[in-house]
Amino acid sequence: MNLKDLKYLVAVAEHRNFRKAADACFISQPTLSMQLKKLEEYLQVQLIERDNRNVLLTSAGSQIVEKAKLILDLEKDIKDSAKSFQNPFEREIRIGAFPTLAPYYFPKIMPKMNKAFPKLKIYLFEEKTEILVEKLEQGKIDFAFLATPVLSNKLSHEVVFKERFLITASDKNPLSKKKALNSEDIISQNLLLLEEGHCLREQALEFCSLNLLTENASFRATSLET
Repeated sequence: MNLKDLKYLVAVAEHRNFRKAADACFISQPTLSMQLKKLEEYLQVQLIERDNRNVLLTSAGSQIVEKAKLILDLEKDIKDSAKSFQNPFEREIRIGAFPTLAPYYFPKIMPKMNKAFPKLKIYLFEEKTEILVEKLEQGKIDFAFLATPVLSNKLSHEVVFKERFLITASDKNPLSKKKALNSEDIISQNLLLLEEGHCLREQALEFCSLNLLTENASFRATSLET
């Protein structure tokens, strides 16, 4: 048994498809199938149930995949530790941010990071908060910019900056004449909100009181620009 075999097994578990898993591992499908068969023979247990349409894990396969993920995470940690001793700023780093922050914040920090750490290979990910938290917990990204509160007991966090909570309105709307607003002012308005899963939407619903809010049901956006 070797680490590559474990990577192949995890890839099949994630993609549920031999061809896609082989492509993700940069090998041919026959090679992938052969190596997984050897792994099953070595462990003396069936890991995958195969038919013409589906790829399913056996009970043993599901348990071993979870352990394989831990082993592969440790392998990555070992490599990262070794690189950090060679040169702490000559490595790969993966940074995430949610869509209502990423297009504004990444352009501000990336030029400074590239200048300060020219040998640092930075990969950027823009995803909804729920997906970013999942990737963090799985070790697929190193850190992410998230809106508080961060609902995970597996992660540590620091406050980077704070923003005011604002509403945008037409200059013809009476709200635009007020210097400050409260939830009662907003509840009667026909609001345009981001779609499900965006933290800014959840914050707006929490602030305005979900039960009393009037939302425009014909509009769903994935970006502030829209």
